[in-house]
Amino acid sequence: MYSVMKSTAGIPRIIYSADTPGENTNPDASDPWLFTDPFAKVVYSQQGKLSHLKRDIRKYVMSNNRWSWDELAFKQELQRLVRAGVLESQPAFGHLSPHPTIYLTIEEAVLEIAGVRYYLNVGDQIVFEPWLARIYYPAIVGPLRIGRFDITKNYRLSYEAFPHLNCLSERDFGALRQIMYSARHHIN
Repeated sequence: MYSVMKSTAGIPRIIYSADTPGENTNPDASDPWLFTDPFAKVVYSQQGKLSHLKRDIRKYVMSNNRWSWDELAFKQELQRLVRAGVLESQPAFGHLSPHPTIYLTIEEAVLEIAGVRYYLNVGDQIVFEPWLARIYYPAIVGPLRIGRFDITKNYRLSYEAFPHLNCLSERDFGALRQIMYSARHHIN
């Protein structure tokens, strides 16, 4: 089961905002904070570790300092469903870097990314799933996880969650990404 960090983790939250605005914007493929819940940034900033989070996102979450096409398509679908009132941001973020906002499905809907349809039921929670986690858990197809999530007090950077990958070079990461995306393309 996927775990989420409640955003009220010992720090008062005056105003809640999500990583996905409701307005229609083109996601910036080079923005390291694209999938980071604003409150997660506050938590890291208050611990003096915001630069660690940014470095982790750039090296272990993004691909060559860019978000992939399917991740950007997912962000656009999130925007569409938030605008339509189908998804509502929750005061919680994912336990794994980049610590994305958790969304709750308010009404049944279909989320589509590159021709793959994901069916959302009322009460489902949705979170962005970084590519390394998708490599580690191959049953996850696409840049999202749908389900009902547990609450945890622990959150981790990707390099901490996958320590055996720390010895890989950028070339190795490139090969892993290529394998993942070619395998996913053949499945769909």
